[in-house]
Parts: sequence; C-alpha cells; structure tokens
Amino acid sequence: MEFSVLLLIEIVDRPGILTSPTMNLYKSCLTQLHTKTRFLLQAQRITQLFWEITPGFENLSSLRILSRFLVGRPCFQSASGLKSLGNLNHLRGRLMIELSDNWTTLVNEAAKPNLSTKSKLTELRIKWGPTRHIRETNLIEYQQLLDGLQPPSGLKALQGQDLPSWARGNELAFALPNLINVSIDGCGQCETLPPFSCLPHLKRLCLQFMHSVQLFENSDNQSMLTFFPSLQELTLHSFYSLKGWWKEETQTRSVSFNSLQKLKVWSCPKLESMPLFPNVEVLDMQNISKMIADFLSR
Repeated sequence: MEFSVLLLIEIVDRPGILTSPTMNLYKSCLTQLHTKTRFLLQAQRITQLFWEITPGFENLSSLRILSRFLVGRPCFQSASGLKSLGNLNHLRGRLMIELSDNWTTLVNEAAKPNLSTKSKLTELRIKWGPTRHIRETNLIEYQQLLDGLQPPSGLKALQGQDLPSWARGNELAFALPNLINVSIDGCGQCETLPPFSCLPHLKRLCLQFMHSVQLFENSDNQSMLTFFPSLQELTLHSFYSLKGWWKEETQTRSVSFNSLQKLKVWSCPKLESMPLFPNVEVLDMQNISKMIADFLSR
C-alpha cells in the first residue's frame, strides 16, 4: 500500500503562498487525513511528509520508505516531532531530515528517532532550512541535536552541513565503515577532518566551505593500501586556510590517489601540496596557489 502527500508538500513549500485561503485549504486537507489515520497504519511508502501532518504517525510501523521528513516549522503545532521516527524500524533506503527555523525545540528528543537501529537505511541527508541560525550560545544544543541523529553502521551515503561527534576523528571509520558517498557543505567551525582516507569503500567525497581546516589529514596514515583505495571523485571547495595534506611534506609525497578520476579544487588559495593523482581524467582547479599551478604546468 502506497501513499503520497506531494500536493500538501507543494502547497507549503512554495515561498509566499501561505495566504489565508491556502492555509484554510491546507488545514481542511489535514483534518480529512486526521480522520483517516487508521487507513495509513499499513502504509509502506510515503514520499514526503511533515511531522505535523497526522497524529499517530509514529504508529505507522509498516512504513518502509519516507524520503523527506521536515520538522521545526513554527507555524504548525504538534506534540510529535523527531520522536515520531522512533518506532518506524522498517524504514529503508533514503531519508532526508530537514530541520527548519525552530530547531532548538527539538533538542530534548534528539536521540529518540533511534536511527542507528534502522539497519535498512542506506542514505541519510540532514538538511537545514535557509534561516538556520547557530549562535555561540546554543552551540551545545546544536551539537546534541546532530549527535542524536547517528545512522546505522551500514549507511552508504551521508550528506549534511556539519560533522557530528560520530563523524569526527577516528569515530567515522568505526561508526560508518561502509560509506560510499560523503558530502559535507558548510562546517565552518571544523578545524580538523576525520580520516576519510581510511574508508575502504568511499568513491565520492565532496567537502565545501570549511574555512578553518589547515591540514587535510592529522593521522599518520601513509600506506598506499589504506589511502583512499576506492575514491573516484573528490571535490574541495572554499578551504581558505588549507595548506596541505600532512604537516610533513614527505608524507604527502609517499602516497597518491590511484583510483581518482575526477578532481575539483576551487578556492583553496593557500594549498601548497597534495598527493599525486596520476589517473585523473577530469581536472577542474580555480583560485589555487601559484605553487600548485606551477606543479600542474610541468
């Protein structure tokens, strides 16, 4: 049994369309859904859903596919939230959790989704709305919220705008050893990166807007067998402080990206050295240091 509420999502997601008549129509649709909750209990697929959409959503124990789950919009009222995901143990495939506006109200239920127990999930995207505000006074709450969304160890794709504690340092390789795709966009506070090179199955890595990172690797991993053994695509964008891969230049010269086919390096003006990439077929570099440019022109 499949259900899709794309019409409702389309109504709410369009900027400027929340006029009074439209909101009345939306609430009318919700009321009809609320009276039919019992018919949803055997649903296996809901393409997109707001957590406010129907009471008892957490009882949809047969649900397998929930592509998008949006929480934190202050214009709606509900006693549910992230905890609604807790009992949905059959979720599989791709899940996007979109945290918008009033995200600070969700901190107390951060761990209740129990994502780490949902072994069939393969892709997780944690997305923030355009009005995300992370102040110094709520950095702890922000980190607590992210830490509570730890996915299962079998996850193959991770996309977000920051690095939670379970994705920092050596924790990443232990917590998510099966990652194939990683995309992190906007971890401006990060000063170090986890050892992505140790992920044996990683094929695509995209890292953007990490202004404080100076060295890509802080470990002593120099083995050709464990240095990005499967990586095919690498994107580094807006690493304004990045100087090199390791602190010691000899370490950088001892390894190379043997599997890399596509390399994009944009706005890394201080980068002076990086491992060789002998098999790259597509190379895109802009706003790079003269040292890297001279090296490429040889």
